Order: sequence, then C-alpha cells, then structure tokens
Amino acid sequence: MMSNHKFIYSILFSHRIILFLGIVILFSGCANEDEPEQGPVNRTVLIYMLSNNNLGSTYRFDTQNINDMLQVAASGGLNGGNLIIYRDGYDTNPQLIQIKKNESGSAEKAIIKEYPDRNSATTEVMRSVIDETKELFPAKEYGLILWSHSTGWAPGNSSLALSPARRYELPTRSFGQDGKNYMEIDELAEAIPDKQFHFILTDVCFMGGIECA
Repeated sequence: MMSNHKFIYSILFSHRIILFLGIVILFSGCANEDEPEQGPVNRTVLIYMLSNNNLGSTYRFDTQNINDMLQVAASGGLNGGNLIIYRDGYDTNPQLIQIKKNESGSAEKAIIKEYPDRNSATTEVMRSVIDETKELFPAKEYGLILWSHSTGWAPGNSSLALSPARRYELPTRSFGQDGKNYMEIDELAEAIPDKQFHFILTDVCFMGGIECA
C-alpha cells in the first residue's frame, strides 16, 4: 500500500502536469494560428483559478501551471484560441489574465482587468466572470476549467469538512477555497450557465466523483 505521504504528494504533484497536458489537448481542434481570423475565434477557454490557499502560498502550483501555459502558448499550442485565467491568488487582488503568443514568438501574460479584493468562491462572482469573459473574448464555443481545492461531497464550512483529515479520508462536497471560504456544489451548479460550455474540466482533488458531476 502506498504510504500516506507518498499518496498526498501524488495528489499535489498532479497540479504540475494535468493542466499542462490538458491545455495542449483542448486547443488542438482550434483553427490554424496562421490563418486570418474572421469574427469570433473557434474556442475560448476560461480557467477559474482559486489559489488563495496553500496550493498558491506553499506549493506555488498556480505559478507553475501558468508558466506551463506560457510554454504551450510560445510553442503555438493555442492555435488561435483564447486562453483566459481568472486568478484569485494569495499575493494579489483577483485578476483576469490572457495567455497569448506575441509577435516575437514568445508568450506573455497580459492582465486584462484587476478587481478589488473579494470572495471569489461565490455564485455571483463566478457568474460575473463567466459573463465578462464571453463578452470580452467571443468564440464559437467555450470551455471551463475549475482549479482549486475541493472538499468533494460534504458542506465546505462544516466541522466534518474542516477537520485536518478532510482532504484524504472524508467525503465532502464543495469546490474552490478562497481563504476560509468555500463554494458549495449546488452554488457551483447555479453559477455555471446551462448549455454554455462545450466541456467542463476539473484540476481539483475529489471532483471526479459521479456525485459532483
């Protein structure tokens, strides 16, 4: 049996590779980058990244994943699509960021908008970010990636979910940690508009269960 510390490390290490591989695949069906764009692009992908927690402050997985995205963009992996990150991190106010390839052939992280400090683990904020992204970056289809902690299938602010063993032993039911705040699964469902996303992926522990789906 895998030891507890190796199991925990394997979960945390997944944040280093899942998003990097996923971005390459997600944009593989977009239009060729060398072709002139006419109207909306084929695809806009929004990454809703809540890293105001130890994924950002301790492990720096948010920074590492963003650097991975820059590598993908520099290599031409965006294929003319839009890659947008809403990041509410431990070291800055929430930001809307575009990852794009520049004329020199390298990639850059362009800050589209900075928001006042707020709790991003709410239905209202997530819905407003989705609507704003669609308005600023119109596309023929949209994808959503959820990035943060999850407590899976018990209320995020319950004593059960907040116990020290919650992430590895207990079934829980919330997504997205912003400081001490969590978004419950039903609030997440309310935040995501029906029939708007071609796909929804999770780079989040415990979000792969049928209950969450």
